[in-house]
Amino acid sequence: MRKEKDTEFKEALSKLRLDLRSTRAMLAAFSIIAGIVKFFLKVPIPSSVLLIIFVWFLLYFVYESWVEKTKNAKGLYNVYFRYNIGDLLFLTVLIHYLGGVEWIGLIFYTLTLVTAGLMLSKKRAIILGLIASLFYFILALLEYFGTLSHNPIFFLEPGLYRSPSYIGTQILIASAIFYFIGETTGTFSEILRERSRQLKKEKERVLRAYRVAEEARKVLEIRVRARTRELEELAEKREEIIEERTKELQEKIKTLEKFQRVTVGRELKMIELKKALRQARDEIKKLKREIRGKR
Repeated sequence: MRKEKDTEFKEALSKLRLDLRSTRAMLAAFSIIAGIVKFFLKVPIPSSVLLIIFVWFLLYFVYESWVEKTKNAKGLYNVYFRYNIGDLLFLTVLIHYLGGVEWIGLIFYTLTLVTAGLMLSKKRAIILGLIASLFYFILALLEYFGTLSHNPIFFLEPGLYRSPSYIGTQILIASAIFYFIGETTGTFSEILRERSRQLKKEKERVLRAYRVAEEARKVLEIRVRARTRELEELAEKREEIIEERTKELQEKIKTLEKFQRVTVGRELKMIELKKALRQARDEIKKLKREIRGKR
């Protein structure tokens, strides 16, 4: 469980670092574009826009310090949610200086909402969409009642920002778009996170199975080695036993050969003795006959 939390924290930290770097780069690019549009294309963009973008750019270094001090994934997403609210506020101020509800300012909210929706939960993505709608609604009311001065960039129909039907339509469209973005990106984000969790679990399951298989393989190798040694020792002992038995048989064969030689020699001597005995008997008989003849 601790390992899973550490992995989630590392992934969240990596995502937020990437978001911080990309947003800073985007703000730097916007400031350059705003400068080109203001000074070269002679579009009446207030200098306040460049100042707001610069302050916003510097504020991202503060966000980065908050992110680096956070020690868990939940805290990282809380910081991310809060500085996205700050981004919506800065965007609202920029929209005011870039033509307010009379122009296409609400489109600028979409990038923040889409990016945030891909990282935050569905609930928080929807909340951000509602906050964007609230900021846009407040801006429209403040310009409508003249609390804030209207700053047109491109002159369309005069007094369009004071048209109730136009402002009402813009607010309704903005609210629908922001809610749709929050709903869609939040759902997509939850699907991705759920899929990511499933993949992590599957990966962990595969790793556990692999570790078990690896341990079983090592145990089997140890048993095979032990059995192989036993067989080798048994083979060596059998060879020793066979050698000993062979020596014993050879000694027995030698003993039998000696006995055979002794026995055969004895039989030959007996045969010779019997033959000599028969010859002696024949000579005795012969001598007896000769003695009888002389009588």
